[in-house]
Amino acid sequence: MDREFFMKARVLFVIDGCDHCRIWKTFIEKFNMNLPINKRIIMLDCSRYHDFGIIEHPLIRAYRKHLGSYPTLFFEGQKVEGTNTSIELLAFMRSYCKDDVLLPDRLYTILDGKFIPFNFERECEHKRTWLGKRVVCQ
Repeated sequence: MDREFFMKARVLFVIDGCDHCRIWKTFIEKFNMNLPINKRIIMLDCSRYHDFGIIEHPLIRAYRKHLGSYPTLFFEGQKVEGTNTSIELLAFMRSYCKDDVLLPDRLYTILDGKFIPFNFERECEHKRTWLGKRVVCQ
């Protein structure tokens, strides 16, 4: 495999019927909406390859030696695979895509019914109120 291609690729391999793949696929679809078109993550369904060995896409042929479990994300030379939680995936995507996001101030991700702002590294200070100390972030 071409090393330069591998270092630039953003590909997610999933299979049908997998609950973890469904969660990752939903998360990546929402995350892709906030990325420029040339920086989006390609999602490939590997169900036929996984079940029958049928290769439907050239990227499956290129990555087949590295596919062990699903979902598997190849992101600019990094490989994230297995049943990681959406919180771990969110932290990974925030750290690697913070410069690519189109509207970082307006990007919110829904996790467990809570809205979490994309820019979580903000300047915060403690203010003393009559209820006690309170953290105020700018």
